[in-house]
Amino acid sequence: GFLELSAGVFSGCVSLTQINLPGSLHTIGAGCFSGCVSLGSIRLPNLSVLGERAFSGSGLYSVTVPASISSLPAGIFQNCSGLTAVTFQGGIASVGPRAFEGCSSLSAIAFSYGPEFIGDCAFSHCASLLSVYCPGPMPRFGENIFLNSPNAVLYYNPADTSWTPERIAQAAEQGIPVRPLGGTESTEA
Repeated sequence: GFLELSAGVFSGCVSLTQINLPGSLHTIGAGCFSGCVSLGSIRLPNLSVLGERAFSGSGLYSVTVPASISSLPAGIFQNCSGLTAVTFQGGIASVGPRAFEGCSSLSAIAFSYGPEFIGDCAFSHCASLLSVYCPGPMPRFGENIFLNSPNAVLYYNPADTSWTPERIAQAAEQGIPVRPLGGTESTEA
């Protein structure tokens, strides 16, 4: 099989409804499937590289991110307005800027571990987003991660001691409501 899909190779293919990617594939280039509005789901093999905006503006409603991917690049799922389910098979170290921006149907994200960093506007303009669960240590945040996502709350594991009251207060000052998973206390911004 082939090893790489070049940048933009399927960009704008509005009639593409499905594609079978070979297990040998290790790279999906930048914007590879952007604008593929009929592509509803895709099975990703154990890739090494996902390019920026690889699926931006596509019709994806469900995606599983393989354990081989540890970082979500900028704009990876930007403006995937039908995206409702994202599953992570492994830990994610970083969520790039605008990674989920405009995912207006997405109501929840649960990372299996991580992330250590959430980039600028990562979850902005996500009108349906209610919860982002970060089970590991408290991440660092870019600017406006929940911009125009009025109901979004960041949940954490209260057993993790890195989520200190001081750092939670700093997050609230940045407009990031933080709550312990299973708890009722709130630090609304």
